[in-house]
Amino acid sequence: MRSVLCLLSILALLPGKAETTVSDVVVNQRWPWSEKVDVDFTLTGEKADVDVTATWDGQSAPVLIGTAFDATSGLNRVTWDP
Repeated sequence: MRSVLCLLSILALLPGKAETTVSDVVVNQRWPWSEKVDVDFTLTGEKADVDVTATWDGQSAPVLIGTAFDATSGLNRVTWDP
């Protein structure tokens, strides 16, 4: 398996003026059973669409790897299948 250094950023697209935050981001690959990557995060505040982006191997621009539409307050997950 090829190792890839990956920088993830998560952006909550806020629906209103209420403060919504993303915290406790954990990234795990399902290796050796699968190449899929789970990105778990905690959303605090109002429901929001959350974009997860990543950069690797010196890319100049981040790549969208998934969106959690209407993520609710609490633990959420986006799964990336590279």
